[in-house]
Amino acid sequence: MLFQKLRSVIDPLLSDEQRGFRSSRSCQTALALFTQDVLNGIDKRNGSVGVVFIDFRKAFNSVDTWFLLEKLKSKFGFYENLTKLLNNYLSNRFFQIKYCNAKSEGFLEANSVRQGSSLEPLLFSAFINDIAEVITVPFKLYADDLATYFHSTDTEII
Repeated sequence: MLFQKLRSVIDPLLSDEQRGFRSSRSCQTALALFTQDVLNGIDKRNGSVGVVFIDFRKAFNSVDTWFLLEKLKSKFGFYENLTKLLNNYLSNRFFQIKYCNAKSEGFLEANSVRQGSSLEPLLFSAFINDIAEVITVPFKLYADDLATYFHSTDTEII
């Protein structure tokens, strides 16, 4: 129930270009929109398109939880009690890897969001949502993958 409440607050405030981890949006729709934009660009006389693909390395591990919680308060309107609850949920997590009968030594993941649950992708999307405010060329986001591109009819540019 908490997850659904969080989704109902965060989802409407996410950039329209973020297609990952959202209802009625998928990898297929992101790819279809991107492909259509590229085709529209190259269909023009002397049309060309330059594209840069970016995959955020260790995306979930790179989330600064303090910064995330501050953003959830200031940009998404989270109350203090909810951010405290999320802080407890995200802080000082102990991990151990088990494979067959072998176990690794345990380790503490102090400052990140983990993978494997429904909540963390939503939190990651909120964490990187500001990217839409600084990118000045067309782009598409799917989870932690970003494609930025530009159209040109000037053959000297590309």
